Amino acid sequence: MIAPSLAATSGVCQDQGMKHFLLACLFPMTLTAQTMQQLTEQLSKTVLYGDLALSPDGTRVAWVQSPAATTSKQTYISGTSGNERPVIIEIPTSVERTDFDPAWSPDSKMLAVFSSSGKQEQRQLWIVNGGTSTLVTGRKTDCVSLH
Repeated sequence: MIAPSLAATSGVCQDQGMKHFLLACLFPMTLTAQTMQQLTEQLSKTVLYGDLALSPDGTRVAWVQSPAATTSKQTYISGTSGNERPVIIEIPTSVERTDFDPAWSPDSKMLAVFSSSGKQEQRQLWIVNGGTSTLVTGRKTDCVSLH
């Protein structure tokens, strides 16, 4: 055991908070390129879910999902029975898109979804009916939510 008077002069860090702070500052520098690659691969496998919309008749659900490593967010639809595989909403675009705020029609037959997949990332309203997506409008300003 180091005597208290020697600890102050020996340079040994006695403050637990300071030790944690130093570790937090130095830890990122100890990550190797291989570790960073592994973290990036794990992030690409991590899926984020949001903007959940249950159809009024309760038979289908729509949601927006994205891999954590990208900015792309796409809308999916699936039945609530658990037997269906999720289907991605096809919106014709050649660039990465960001979908948000899916909402079902009162009769549960159509889904409305906003997407910024168009020119200059304009917010556009798409209606999905039977697997066909139709562009309804596009605006440069914020659109009003369908909720």
